[in-house]
Amino acid sequence: MRVFAAVLLSMSLMASPMFASDAKEAGTEDTPAAAGSAPATPDKPEAVKPSATKAADSAIESEVQDLRSLVEEQRAELESQRAALKAEQLKMESLEEKLAATPSQPAGTPAVTPEAISTASPSEAPAESPATPIGAAPRTLSASLLPAQDDKPGPLYFKIGAAEFYPLGFMDAMNVFRSTQLGTIGTSFGSTAFNNTIPGRLTEDRFSIQNSRIGLRTHAKFGAADVTGYLEADFLGYQPANANDTSNSNSLRMRLYWVNVKYSKWEVLAGQSWSFLVPNRNGLSALPGDLFYTQDVDTNYQLGLTWTRNASVRFIAHPTSNIAALAGKHS
Repeated sequence: MRVFAAVLLSMSLMASPMFASDAKEAGTEDTPAAAGSAPATPDKPEAVKPSATKAADSAIESEVQDLRSLVEEQRAELESQRAALKAEQLKMESLEEKLAATPSQPAGTPAVTPEAISTASPSEAPAESPATPIGAAPRTLSASLLPAQDDKPGPLYFKIGAAEFYPLGFMDAMNVFRSTQLGTIGTSFGSTAFNNTIPGRLTEDRFSIQNSRIGLRTHAKFGAADVTGYLEADFLGYQPANANDTSNSNSLRMRLYWVNVKYSKWEVLAGQSWSFLVPNRNGLSALPGDLFYTQDVDTNYQLGLTWTRNASVRFIAHPTSNIAALAGKHS
């Protein structure tokens, strides 16, 4: 019995170090679990890495650059389309002028088909563009869309070479009643009859178109010289005693007939014109519209107006636009 107890004691002494080492290993293995069972503290957010930020910025910049390139391409295409449209409009206008200048073409027939007008080919137009490609198909103009030839007002002059001719004139029907007979539609202020003069006491009533006028004004330039010609006539000329036996044979009478030449600051007029005694409206011009000889219907105008129309030659110098010096001779 004692021997059995001694053996058991020795075996326990030998096994105790082994149990101690096993317990130590078991403790080390249980430590992570214990640590894992403890409440975990929240992790701090990781900082964004600089490399990731740079990559995102470069991607955004690339997209913006692509958008800019696309906008620039669209702008260039619009500019080319505008230029092409402008060229087409100019050519269409020139074609309309040519068609309008052709009177033989009927108004209802289509005009000549113009060639395709475009500075850019249809392939250059963007497919996504809503605008119609310019020059994609030839266009035709109908003469019915153009103004008719009769709608254009005729010119007030005609040309022979470089000279322009302006016809002028009017018809004047006037009636004159006087208490004293004077003989014509023009009042003779120096021959009014006295009451005891025969036939001075007779009244008169005259209806005539003798004061009607016809004329022609011409204008041309020969180098630096400016030439103007003027012709005016009425029907108050001399009549023989038997002129009105069967009809009113009113005679043609020359009123004005002159030529005026302007060169630089010099001016020369030759022919029959109003004298310088007649007041002027505009400088020293000889045109009737630039003179003032009243608005009276009487062919001798009025008492107190000094005037004459006779042959003359005038020389006028214009040192400034407001000063003129003249010299001349009247018949």
